[in-house]
Amino acid sequence: MQITQHPDPRLDAQFYDGVPAKRLVAWVLDLIVVIGICLAFIIASLGLMAFFIPVLALVANFCYRAFCLHRCSATLGMRAVGIEVRNSTGDRLNAAQAMFHTGLFIFIFMSVLGIFANILSILLNDKGQTLHDLLLGTVVINCPVD
Repeated sequence: MQITQHPDPRLDAQFYDGVPAKRLVAWVLDLIVVIGICLAFIIASLGLMAFFIPVLALVANFCYRAFCLHRCSATLGMRAVGIEVRNSTGDRLNAAQAMFHTGLFIFIFMSVLGIFANILSILLNDKGQTLHDLLLGTVVINCPVD
C-alpha cells in the first residue's frame, strides 16, 4: 500500500469539489493552446510544418504540458480553472515527475479505450484520479490558498 500525503476526500472535500468538471474544461483550454502552438509553428515555417502535423502536435503537446507541470504543477488550462497536480508526498511535481505524468497522459490518450478508461477512473475513485495519476501516485486538487 502506498502512503500518500494527499488530502483525504472525506475530511477535506473542498480540495476535490468540482475537480472532474474543471479537468474537462482545463483539457479543452489546453487543447486550444496546443493547437495555437502548432499553428504558430506552421505559420513560422511558411507552411512546411503542415506536412508533419502528427509529429508536431505530439511534440508540442508533450513540451507544453511537461514544461507547465514542472514550472507550476499545472498547465495554463488548469491554472485558469484553479486546479493543480500534486505528487504522492503532496508536493508539486519536479521535472522527472512532470515528464512521466505527461508521457503517460499522452500514451493513454492515444486510444479511445484509454480515454474511456480514464473517464471511468475519474468517476469511480474518491479522489478523481485518472489512470496516469493512479500509476504515478499523483492527484489533481483545487489550488490551496498559500
